[in-house]
Amino acid sequence: MRLSESLRRGILESRVGGIVNKFKLKRRRVTLFFEDILANYIKQCEEAGYEKDMKKIGEKWCLLGTSELTPRPVMMLPSSLFFKLMKKVWTNVGIIEDMDFNKKDDVVMLQVKGNTITRTIGKNNFAVGCFSGILTIVLRSGVKSVRVNQDKKSEKYIFKLGKQKKSALLCKKKEKYDKLNSMQKLSGFTLEDGLRRKIFQLQGNRLFFRGTPICNSENTLFHLFGNEKIMFNILPQISYNYFKEIVHSNRSTDEKLVLLKTLLQIMGWGMINIVKSRSEINMEIKKPPYGLQNENDNWDFLVQVILGYLWLIDKNITIKSVREKAKTLKITYGF
Repeated sequence: MRLSESLRRGILESRVGGIVNKFKLKRRRVTLFFEDILANYIKQCEEAGYEKDMKKIGEKWCLLGTSELTPRPVMMLPSSLFFKLMKKVWTNVGIIEDMDFNKKDDVVMLQVKGNTITRTIGKNNFAVGCFSGILTIVLRSGVKSVRVNQDKKSEKYIFKLGKQKKSALLCKKKEKYDKLNSMQKLSGFTLEDGLRRKIFQLQGNRLFFRGTPICNSENTLFHLFGNEKIMFNILPQISYNYFKEIVHSNRSTDEKLVLLKTLLQIMGWGMINIVKSRSEINMEIKKPPYGLQNENDNWDFLVQVILGYLWLIDKNITIKSVREKAKTLKITYGF
């Protein structure tokens, strides 16, 4: 089923400030993000020597997501059937283009094409961590990566299984996660409106913004990045470099702020309000997406990316304060 069909049939339900995936038994909120920004952040961190950290974050993200968000009947399937089903799910929402899973004794081989992040930057340890996390939960076993071949078109992973492993993950339970991420049905601009007005373009099963890819994600990843804060000083520049190529420089400040509000809202980051004064830009995000991690929720990744966008208005803008209360995130940027 194509992404457009998932939207039409309501499997992906777009709401004001949020997107809900109602596939099978465990509905959940999802977010969209700028794939080039996310991928290039990971690339620069790994090139600076943080390969193990990126792998660890990818593994933890997928350990949590697979454990808490996969329907129990799916988890009970034989591993070959599990990956056959997940291939359909992941291709439907544009995360991958193809995947083959093979297991013989204690050796597992995964062959993947068109995987998010890798298709943008090529070789990366983050993806190795992601698949390690998934396999650990599905096979209930420790896994060790023994061979990896990656380029932007395809990936091949060989893992060796270890001792049986019982997961004892500290995280939010699904009920709390759902309650925090609950969204009301309000009237306003949604993803479907963004597609109709050609703000986003749908090509096959992938979304694009002005020719650049938009990835379908689960927001715990951004909270994990936020709590680690690895090389966060590079994020605004990555963001600025991305947006300056696709946002017209002759647009007024008000037009740029309206576009920012529209993008964040239809990509599922909450209900957005932006007020500009002479010396500040105040942003309020109601019902921002919460993560599964046991640690505090942290939206600093998003805050830094927004700062890079605001540099399109004035390179002297800085972050003055970030506050979260009663499911509302308040960010003040100063000139």
